[in-house]
Amino acid sequence: MSAVVPMPDRTSPRGRVAAEVRAEMARARLSGNRLGKLTGKSQAYWWRRLSGETPFDVDDLSTVADLLGVEVVTFFGVERRNPRPDGPDGGSTVGHPVGCRCDACARRDSNPQPSDP
Repeated sequence: MSAVVPMPDRTSPRGRVAAEVRAEMARARLSGNRLGKLTGKSQAYWWRRLSGETPFDVDDLSTVADLLGVEVVTFFGVERRNPRPDGPDGGSTVGHPVGCRCDACARRDSNPQPSDP
């Protein structure tokens, strides 16, 4: 007889963070078993966190983020705000996580001003 794994509650902060961590792990093709081996913690330890049964602590999130090569804020689904409220979009939400290196998130003042002839 197989055990039925309940779906985590994605409406709670704990559940949303767990879902983001699982998604990043899936993108990196990192299993819970492999995560346990890499961190020295049991697969059961990680399962409780990945299922939302137990909340992640900051150290766990940092460990997983380092292994996946992402920033911890990735797991919170946070949108980045334009740091310059006087910018062309008035500081509106960009929609990319902090640290995103896409062209849309390039620094707005990275282009030097033309010099006078």
